[in-house]
Amino acid sequence: MKGLLFAFVIVLIISEIALPSLALNDFPQPPDVGKTYSLLQVPSSLNYIVKQINATEVKYVKATNSTNATTSTKKLIHINATYSVNINLIKYNSFGNLTVSVTGNFTKDNISFYEGNFTLNPTMDPFTMEYPFITPQYLFNSTYEIQTSSYQAVFDLIKTLNLNFAGNSEKALKYIVYDSITGNNYTVTVLPNGLIYEISNSSFNMTLQSLPSIINITLENSIKALNESVINSSYEYSLYQFNPTASTILPQSQLELYYPITFSNGIVTFNEFELRILPNETVTAPRTLGGFTIYNYIDISEINQTFVSFVYNPGQDNVVFNGENFTLVNMTKVSTPIGQFNAYLYKNVSDGGNAIQYLYVAKSGLLLEYKGVEVRSGVPTTVDELKYIGDNYVSPTQTFPSHSISDTQLPYNVVNPNTSLIIAVVVTLVIVAIIILLHRRFG
Repeated sequence: MKGLLFAFVIVLIISEIALPSLALNDFPQPPDVGKTYSLLQVPSSLNYIVKQINATEVKYVKATNSTNATTSTKKLIHINATYSVNINLIKYNSFGNLTVSVTGNFTKDNISFYEGNFTLNPTMDPFTMEYPFITPQYLFNSTYEIQTSSYQAVFDLIKTLNLNFAGNSEKALKYIVYDSITGNNYTVTVLPNGLIYEISNSSFNMTLQSLPSIINITLENSIKALNESVINSSYEYSLYQFNPTASTILPQSQLELYYPITFSNGIVTFNEFELRILPNETVTAPRTLGGFTIYNYIDISEINQTFVSFVYNPGQDNVVFNGENFTLVNMTKVSTPIGQFNAYLYKNVSDGGNAIQYLYVAKSGLLLEYKGVEVRSGVPTTVDELKYIGDNYVSPTQTFPSHSISDTQLPYNVVNPNTSLIIAVVVTLVIVAIIILLHRRFG
């Protein structure tokens, strides 16, 4: 009996330990992080045939009445036309800025295009009608959102497909793209190299006519001092904010950041998720844009103009972080929930000395702690903090409750659910075994 019970407990423990391990292998991992791209491959020219379908336009029609007076009245007309659009790359530089010329046999009455020269940057402008090309690094086999400081686009994947184009069989991705600038939805078919083969909506359809030649642009290296080790993983931070009732900062949530794409011209794309601690809910709250629900999204910004988890030239007397200038104070030690680290301390003072920001930065450039301080009635008060707590990746769509290790003010340690189950089962079985033995001896 005792041998059987012991064997059963061992099997149970092994099975309870093995199952979570298998489940963890199924969790998705971060995208292809840790790589900096220095080559941009763009088309030199694009030629499209555009069919404009029932586009509505208001025209003023002159008429003469019975008193020989001339008047103008509004009249709605519908345009059905086919025309060509030619887009040529006429100038570019090593930062990735392009100047393109848009010409064609269309007139000002056609509403899909405007004639002239336009400047854009594919690493900063993910989707434009003036240059129907999407940087290949921004193409994902899923539904996602891309945003900049002034622009948002949703790429809702419909399907992958094969199409015959220019005598070749080409693989392509088909999306519904929501453009926040126009507020319109477009059906977009794009080739893996970023060429947009077809765009359509209710008022027009445009189709690429031939494969263009490709120009290689070597991007400048404006981030020579970037330690690539700081962009090759995900990073988690505890967020603390001032609580007036407690008169101190308290842990609020966790943030996760990682960097799918970095360009050597200083453009970085990053994911920033606030992890929720809600049972049976995804740990990340989805965004809603243009009627789409999105869990995966990337932000595009210049590397020193946004809040990221690293400083790309640590150790310098002055650095730029989140668009602001910081000055080196000294080398110091900083304590985080996972230990103590040596760090560069940087400081920024603004608002006449009433707002102070501190950065604690590891020698690698990793941000270990951010602290925001306000001077209220002459008394410095910490109003928010971020503290580094590790590089464990949590998928945005994960649905089990996530516990923050930053909750250090709890009077107990939270036990892992699997561990607690094992302990409960083992203790129960041991108690049952003792009862059986006692019953046999004294019963």
